[in-house]
Amino acid sequence: MKKTRGLKKQLGLHLMAEFMEPQFPNLSKVKKILKEAVLATGAKFLGGKYYQFDKEGKAFSAIALLSESHISLHSWPEEGYIAVDVFTCGKETYPQKAIEVFKKYFKPQKIKIKIQKRGVY
Repeated sequence: MKKTRGLKKQLGLHLMAEFMEPQFPNLSKVKKILKEAVLATGAKFLGGKYYQFDKEGKAFSAIALLSESHISLHSWPEEGYIAVDVFTCGKETYPQKAIEVFKKYFKPQKIKIKIQKRGVY
């Protein structure tokens, strides 16, 4: 088994947000929102993958692959819930800015955010 290097510095920041009772735009709009969120973080967009679970496009999974990690969205309109995951690394990225973009468009009634520093133990 390979020994770890004993990381001591923060390599990235991982924000996990829960949006309760948000608005649910269709998947076409979500693609634009996700791209805006990526740009807001200062990260480099490498590509996206999107899946629509219903005819309206309000039940979806959307993932942006970044050179600095990823951003993902998963919605449950029947539960009034969107899971938001923003993980970026590097000194020139700002994952909190993606959360602000999502708040602007999804307008959740309640938000819970967990912040995890990555690479520090």
